Amino acid sequence: MAEKRYAILIASSEYSEESGLRRLRCPENDVRAVDEILCSPDFGQFTETFVLRNAPSYEILPRLNSVLTEAGKDDLILIYFSGHGKLNRLGHLCLATANTDSKALEATTILASTIKSYFDLSYSRKKILLLDCCYSGAAGEEFARTKGGVDEELQLMSGGQGTFIMTASSGLQTSVEKEGDQYGLFTKHLVQGIRSGEADKNEDGQVDMQELYEYVHEKVREEGAQEPMKWDLHVKGRMVVSRSGRESQDKRIRKRKTKLYELAAQGLLTDKTVGEAVQLLDVPGQKRTDRDQARCPLIEQLFHKKIIPPTFTELWVETRFTYSDSTTELEKKQTFFPNKSKKNAIAMGGTRNSKPTLASMPQQGDTMTDEISGMEFVYIPEGCFMMGSDEKKDEGPIHEVCLDAFWMGKYPVTQEQWKKLMVNNSTKVKKGDNFPVEQVSWHDVQRFIAQLNKESRANYRLPTEAEWEYACRGNDWYQYSGGDDLDAVAWYDGNSGGTTHPVGKKRANAFGLYDMSGNVWEWCNDWYGDKYYTASPKENPTGPASGMFRVLRGGSWIGHPVGCRSVLRNHNDPEDRHVTVASALFYLSRQMEAELPVRKEKRVFVSQRGCI
Repeated sequence: MAEKRYAILIASSEYSEESGLRRLRCPENDVRAVDEILCSPDFGQFTETFVLRNAPSYEILPRLNSVLTEAGKDDLILIYFSGHGKLNRLGHLCLATANTDSKALEATTILASTIKSYFDLSYSRKKILLLDCCYSGAAGEEFARTKGGVDEELQLMSGGQGTFIMTASSGLQTSVEKEGDQYGLFTKHLVQGIRSGEADKNEDGQVDMQELYEYVHEKVREEGAQEPMKWDLHVKGRMVVSRSGRESQDKRIRKRKTKLYELAAQGLLTDKTVGEAVQLLDVPGQKRTDRDQARCPLIEQLFHKKIIPPTFTELWVETRFTYSDSTTELEKKQTFFPNKSKKNAIAMGGTRNSKPTLASMPQQGDTMTDEISGMEFVYIPEGCFMMGSDEKKDEGPIHEVCLDAFWMGKYPVTQEQWKKLMVNNSTKVKKGDNFPVEQVSWHDVQRFIAQLNKESRANYRLPTEAEWEYACRGNDWYQYSGGDDLDAVAWYDGNSGGTTHPVGKKRANAFGLYDMSGNVWEWCNDWYGDKYYTASPKENPTGPASGMFRVLRGGSWIGHPVGCRSVLRNHNDPEDRHVTVASALFYLSRQMEAELPVRKEKRVFVSQRGCI
């Protein structure tokens, strides 16, 4: 049976006095724009859209129920909401409607959990939920944490397409209506990405939900502090939401090849040059060499008549001598870990102008102090552990990881230590020499490390995500770093008083490390990959080869307890200095410049879940 495409579009801008909510300017415009793009034969080609403007919850819920339960297995269902979002006392998302009463949220709103139950009951194998409201990310968390339902159902369905959830913000952030804009920030870019074709990343003439998310995320982050989120629950293949406003890549290539052949027929280009250019157009972007990357702009300039054929030929031939045939792949040639000496173990002490001296192998709990920055480091022995959990999708599967020994910062980097090497102290939450430095981007951290390595003649770096989790756990399987009593080991929203705190004031973990849970988020070296654990190597994993975001770990002073879990994975743009309410920080680790002893076949650690 051919696919039918249905959408329910909900605009909620006007509220009763009992709601305590202000009137919103953009939701009706948002729904009108989304409706136009979905219904257009040039874009969404949806079979039917149901538009509900300022309707009470008791009118919206029956429509949601009927459309979802009557849909066939091949049908695509899209639910879109623009309006106020509120969290109830349990932290669950409630979508406000015309009849919302703040004293009876569960009875007068649309609960995200209710939408999920309708999704579970639907035969449709392709479902999309788009939410442009405050705290909308809490809906994705609701879908992801609930067992059964969509997850189990889709595992049983052959050819299932899954559920894709895309929200305007995280579960803790508000969403923005910018002054002067017709639409909410999230919806503005959602519609623009499809209409302009800019969301069509692979230029095939179609926009799928992953492409749309990547485009919207990038554009929204450029304009505001809110961060769009997405959850793809057992999505198989591409979930195409619309045609693109951009011509397909195949069509673009055909046009350029035709132009090249025409110029060759006119005697303006040689057969050899045209043959090389035509062949290059068929090479996927990720497989292009340095020479290919230099030549692609020449083809575009020629096609758009910005250079004439003789100039094109001259520049084209020049690249034959300027570039080799292979990709440089500089990053792949650089060794991630410092080189290890073939000699005995080297202790990491010494003064600024001295070389490390030969010594016996450090033991767990040994410390060293960098004389330039004053940072204290703790020796973390080699070992194996079971990384991850089965509580959240990107935390699994649980898998064994084995690591070489390394040195880890005993505390988060303080403002005093930062100021010894950097001109500016970006901290805004709480000033003080022994307070952690915050509001630093991943790239700021790299500049700090480069300066530290230069002055100390050492080899510091950020820890990998695996090193961070191993160090955080401290050979134990507590929920948080150092124990299950969060108040004893961490500063979080329940005890911080709305600010950061001096380092080292809470209980250390078994390795002697402080503030691994709470106080401030900490950067890791890895790119973030939500499915990386499924293919992670066992020995010293270093994360995906590339990505959009860098890994964050540990939770913060303004975060919920769940964010402080030892296994929780977070991520953010490496340029961002405003990570989760301006709380971003890192630990430095120092790899042993030594030939470490060979790891034994079995390394046993006792944990609360048995032996690893």
